[in-house]
Amino acid sequence: MSRWELLELAKQTIEGKFGNGEKRRALLGGRYKAVQSVVDCILKLEDEESYRAEKMRDKVRLYIGEVK
Repeated sequence: MSRWELLELAKQTIEGKFGNGEKRRALLGGRYKAVQSVVDCILKLEDEESYRAEKMRDKVRLYIGEVK
């Protein structure tokens, strides 16, 4: 499986195309572990980016006086 195929499957998984739990495992078969690993990485990065963005917004609000 190419990197692009793996990324596309991860994207589709995040979108819900393969369901959850055992249904996902059954639909992805031997590709499950690789796809799930990429999904986990993507979601972790999104969480970290969201956290950093919120902290930056807080700093900007503080700087412009919106937060006391």
